[in-house]
Amino acid sequence: MSRQSINIVYANMPHDHMNVVTPGLDATVFWTREEAPSSDIVVYLNGYSYSRKHVRRNRDAFRILWAYEPLAVYPIHFTRRFWRHFDAMLTWNDFLAEYGGKFHGFPVIFYDFPFGAVHGVRSDTNGLLPNPAARRKAICQIAGDKYTPVMGQLYRVRRNAARWFHARGRFPMDVYGFPRMNVPNYKGRVDSKLDTMRQYRFALCFENFYHPIWSRGYVTEKIFDCMYADCVPVYYGACNVEKYIPANCFIDFRQFRDFAELEAFLSGQTDRDYLNYVRNIRAFLHGHNAAHRYSCFRLYETAAKLARSKTPPPVAELPPGFFQVAQPKEKAAYFLMSCGLKGYRFVHPFFKLLRRIGSWRNR
Repeated sequence: MSRQSINIVYANMPHDHMNVVTPGLDATVFWTREEAPSSDIVVYLNGYSYSRKHVRRNRDAFRILWAYEPLAVYPIHFTRRFWRHFDAMLTWNDFLAEYGGKFHGFPVIFYDFPFGAVHGVRSDTNGLLPNPAARRKAICQIAGDKYTPVMGQLYRVRRNAARWFHARGRFPMDVYGFPRMNVPNYKGRVDSKLDTMRQYRFALCFENFYHPIWSRGYVTEKIFDCMYADCVPVYYGACNVEKYIPANCFIDFRQFRDFAELEAFLSGQTDRDYLNYVRNIRAFLHGHNAAHRYSCFRLYETAAKLARSKTPPPVAELPPGFFQVAQPKEKAAYFLMSCGLKGYRFVHPFFKLLRRIGSWRNR
């Protein structure tokens, strides 16, 4: 029996094709921008990597959607109509994963992504606690500036936080990242996210999205990057974050009525308080082994396992989607976002062509 081939399709990858070495896995794995015609298993990294025209060339493949992006970025991931295209779905969303069937819980974090990753795990430590005197008693915020009409998005909250601390706060906040955030305390891009955070005691760690249903389990690398830098996260994102991260390892933004109350709390934190957070964080990370737990190898391993079982449930067993539980305002915002995504998909091939022309001219 020949080895199975696993095709990871990612429309935004910088290369047309890339092979991956997977020792110990009885399958060949390769990444492509568009679905290859003869793969046994096809995994789509986000819904925009899926195309029905390519499905017609290989109808026998076992198809898996890895729904990485949240509702604020790609709302189609949370609609029943879209789920019907796939034999299995990998999702970080606990609400969907708890239904079972074709939905399988899978983390949103990755630490050995083949390309494009700008974060990483600090796997070594000398055991010494950081010197509080060497850390600024300030907040850093490292995030690209983005916009979306979807309700629950936290992009606006990030900007509001930066502007409030600059205009009214006595506790400093420095903002970094790309695309540039249009705030007065923006300091530019960073070469190393971890090295930058190691200069601060606290980091504003807001995910892209917050929702009582659709952000369950949405714990990304953002909070782990803070913790590996011994930088205490001020966290806002997954509504059930305590299921994944102990509450004594971060400051929960939801506990404060406004930025003024948050600032008062941070201003009262002593050196001892900061080091207590660091001790708690290190105790948690010591047994968590994030580098292994969030490895892309688990993606390949899970895809092969699901394809062997091949037991997707009937369509009638699909859980409620976004439209079944959304409020009218949420639905209106969804339609605005969907129209924007359709427009982007229309112009995206043009930008890909320009990128290829630029690459060819630079040879």
